[in-house]
Amino acid sequence: MDKLLLAHLRAGSRLKSYPRAKLAIIILASASLLSACGGSKDRDKPVQASSVTASQGAVEAPSSSASVTSSSAEPLTSVSSSLAVLSSSRAASSEIVAVSSSSASVSSAGALSSQPVCLTIGGCVIVSSASSVSSFSQSSVASLSTSSWSSSSSASSIPKQASLDHRNLRLLTREEYLNSVRDLFPSVTIDGSVMDSVPADGNNFNFATASTLALDYDRALGYQMAAEAIAKQVMASTNSLFDLIHACRQLDILCQVGLLGEVVFRRPLSSDEATRYAALYDAADGGKAVIQGLLTSPHFLYRSEMGEETSPGSGLYRLTNYEIASLLSYSLWASTPDVSLLSSARAGNLDIKAQVKRMLADPRAERGLRRFVKGWLLADNRGYSAVESPTLAAAFEEESIRFVTEMIKADQPYRSLLTANYTYANTELAQYYGSSPVSGWAQSTFADNDPRHSTGILAHGSFLASRISDAGHTSPTQRGKFVREQLLCQTIAGHTFMSPARQSDETNRTALVRLTADPTCNSCHQSIDGIGFGFEVFGSNAKYRTQERLGNGQLQNIDASGWISGLDSAETKLDFLGQSIAFTRVSELAELIANSKLASACYSRQYYRYIVGRNEEAIDESIIPLYSAKLRAGGGMLEMLSDLTTHPSFILRR
Repeated sequence: MDKLLLAHLRAGSRLKSYPRAKLAIIILASASLLSACGGSKDRDKPVQASSVTASQGAVEAPSSSASVTSSSAEPLTSVSSSLAVLSSSRAASSEIVAVSSSSASVSSAGALSSQPVCLTIGGCVIVSSASSVSSFSQSSVASLSTSSWSSSSSASSIPKQASLDHRNLRLLTREEYLNSVRDLFPSVTIDGSVMDSVPADGNNFNFATASTLALDYDRALGYQMAAEAIAKQVMASTNSLFDLIHACRQLDILCQVGLLGEVVFRRPLSSDEATRYAALYDAADGGKAVIQGLLTSPHFLYRSEMGEETSPGSGLYRLTNYEIASLLSYSLWASTPDVSLLSSARAGNLDIKAQVKRMLADPRAERGLRRFVKGWLLADNRGYSAVESPTLAAAFEEESIRFVTEMIKADQPYRSLLTANYTYANTELAQYYGSSPVSGWAQSTFADNDPRHSTGILAHGSFLASRISDAGHTSPTQRGKFVREQLLCQTIAGHTFMSPARQSDETNRTALVRLTADPTCNSCHQSIDGIGFGFEVFGSNAKYRTQERLGNGQLQNIDASGWISGLDSAETKLDFLGQSIAFTRVSELAELIANSKLASACYSRQYYRYIVGRNEEAIDESIIPLYSAKLRAGGGMLEMLSDLTTHPSFILRR
């Protein structure tokens, strides 16, 4: 382990404290080793430190030495002018990068050589003796193609500098780490249990995020243990590190590390970095220490959004193409960039709009969409205690995930999520609901007189059956709170759930009205329970019902009339004195919400929270309406994703 630590300490891994994210890089070391190496004169001095405002602190950029090369790398003619990045048994994951046989090559000193040499997954690089390709913030491909943002953005859509997000370093979440290593080594079956050693992620509006977490000792040790387990699995599936990539001459470890390092770090390694990580190679373990070292490096664990200053002293920073490639891939795929993204970044022709279109059509986009839906609709579920079948409970959640992801992929308007007359179900779920029969997972339609007709996600079992009281009764309060917070973005702060002590002759509704009659309670409950009462026709098991059994054994007809207020409130605000609108069916409530300006506005805000991984701030309020303007006017949800990722604010920082 000491060899790994020493390589990290010498490889420019000195990302210092960044107050907003509270980053604290701890390089998996004992106190004695850190003390011994911390003051070493061998540690790189950064060519240029990225400057930030005094109030934000400073982040040192790693060394910007020339990109790694090797004199023994095979010429392009011997590899058929293409480079196989990582071997894979999955056809969909295998990536081949075409490179130009006419390109010049780079020597280890950065000077042009006479024969073309295959260097990195982006192809061959031409670098003059006076220039270099940096490892982090000095990218030679910082300029973006005009079509990627400027020509498609009107002057009014370009945000003011004060409204842009800060430069940032973002720690990978457990899921992002796992997805990344699975995509890096697609021929290896990596079980999710390898992440058990890593502490839980943070939480922002139910979305898993590590943006505000520090890489403290426990988390760093957890990632170290995960990396060791993954490296062992990779080595168990191959004889040697040299079997992973076949573009280098046999036993050329420097070339091998340079190629592998670029896909792991999501940008080229400097020659110094490659040399130091190559020093980890030991034929006895086949290269296990190299993989383990790369997977525990801060350059893998952190996503950089530092950018380059657009002009000296401007304080405006544009993300480099490599940073944009990572931002796109983790936003849309929850994983590392693929070869197409990295190749475009290397070539300097990253067309964001074209890449987004390609990425959203890729099967990996569903992984990102499913992750969003889980955080938005399912992360706060309280279990399904009234549902006896575990497979039915699992089907409830899969229903919501498939329903929303299919709607997004079809570019449906947001209102469709609330007013659709169908769902996605398997055989068990369709029989339970009484919707049209299906085989496997497929679209299942509700009859015109079905109470679930035209209710969309508001009649899903994942919502109805997971928000019940401790006593097993339905909870109008929890159901109403869900609508307020998840669908309207109106947070009900400091609310404590209470289970009404029902008298033998009371319905669930009358007991709750009695319990909350006190003005102190009613001030909040009046804006929540009126919504929840409308769902009383669905029991705690999500089954439709017209009667409720009282404590004395008698049946009582259900009063499912309700009301909703605050639909004319400002975004994220709840006007307690606003107009109250009555409804008698869930489909009427769905229509009221769908027609309000708050519904689509909240959806766009929820996706923004998911993308940035933090609470929105005042600076974000001018950005959210800009990229979601079409959605709010009835446009499609997939188009909004494209508008978000191609908006100038996506790639600009301050």
